[in-house]
Amino acid sequence: MTFVLALVVAASVPDPVRQQVKWLESTLTDHVATSNQLTFPEGELFTWEFWGLALLNIAEETREKDDVDRAAREVRRLLPKLDPMLKHPPFKPMAGWALRGGVVWFGGQNLLRARLLGLVPGTEEEVQRLHRDSATLAAAFEASKTGVLEAHPGKTWPVDSLFALESLKLHDAQFGTRYFEKAWAKFARTMDATTGRSGLPASFVHLDGRVRDVPRGCALSWSAAVLPRLDAERAAKLWAAYRGSFFSCTLAPCLVREYPPGVEREGDIDSGPIVGGYGLAATGFALGAARANGDTATALKLEATGELFGAAVVDGKGKRYLGGSVPFFDVLSLYVRTVPEATTLPRRK
Repeated sequence: MTFVLALVVAASVPDPVRQQVKWLESTLTDHVATSNQLTFPEGELFTWEFWGLALLNIAEETREKDDVDRAAREVRRLLPKLDPMLKHPPFKPMAGWALRGGVVWFGGQNLLRARLLGLVPGTEEEVQRLHRDSATLAAAFEASKTGVLEAHPGKTWPVDSLFALESLKLHDAQFGTRYFEKAWAKFARTMDATTGRSGLPASFVHLDGRVRDVPRGCALSWSAAVLPRLDAERAAKLWAAYRGSFFSCTLAPCLVREYPPGVEREGDIDSGPIVGGYGLAATGFALGAARANGDTATALKLEATGELFGAAVVDGKGKRYLGGSVPFFDVLSLYVRTVPEATTLPRRK
């Protein structure tokens, strides 16, 4: 019986995902991460951040020693790479703020550290850093009018605060603080206030909470991948509204709009390429959202779409997409394929 259960646990991470990890382990370097800034301003941060989160997803899923050791080793290797990013754009303008670098940088590194310490025992330095930064985050949410913190001076996108909020929820669970509830209540009020008849919240808001832009697929897909861990009821409502108005999955391929029906715009740095109204970022992140919301049918269709257009290569070096020419794409692909499924049950350690 023990042997059978071990096989079930090992099979929970498909071999293609293992092959993606193999490729990235051998190719993900400081040079690669830095060059990803050419793809996206936060590309260097997101390269390391989503790599670490993907490995944590795998380790938390399997609890296998090799996976846990790899996740802990890699997260501890990458965290020291993040502080120096405050010395250059796009984080430098906020490097001297209490919320150093803005909520994207600050919340991301705090989430990595919180999840690391939820997986393995931490050092005294790691624990104290998590305490300090979580208290700083909680104070920033307390001071905010909207619960949506600044990613850049004067600019607030609700999706950018989600990793920060998740890190506070984890800190509360691990250490008995009560940071998350008040911060989340304020953030949720802003979501409600900016939600229109579509049932979807604005993607960009003013500092006072007024709507600054329409709901967008790139933000909604990322939001829907995180919300189930923060507020399951709210996540279910958002997913139903989003799935009903932005998705075209009746026939292959399964694609996701960047803008609401009737709104036609060109692509930008957030959306990636848009073809026929359907966006690369919205469609790519949607796989993680479908998994997080337990929508297996949609997840399978989105995964098939990625295989159709991704030009996957599999050999002795591992698996990569587009021939490995865009490492940022491989990192994000690994992350969305490892987002915990809503149907996954906790396992006994």
